[in-house]
Amino acid sequence: MNGYICLYRQSRTDVHADTTHLAQQKAVAVFQAMPAFKRRRVRAYDVTVYLAEAEGQHVMHIADF
Repeated sequence: MNGYICLYRQSRTDVHADTTHLAQQKAVAVFQAMPAFKRRRVRAYDVTVYLAEAEGQHVMHIADF
């Protein structure tokens, strides 16, 4: 199981899932339950997912110019 950082409208949550798609679906449920987004429907395509931990090891993203 991998760890993911999920972002939606200046909010952040950490989720654990096997794939990025499952992480995105879990994050949608978490964001929808937040009081700030109760009246707004959170769309999966608006949630950004970053891999943060794979197989227990931290993942570092580096821009390669």
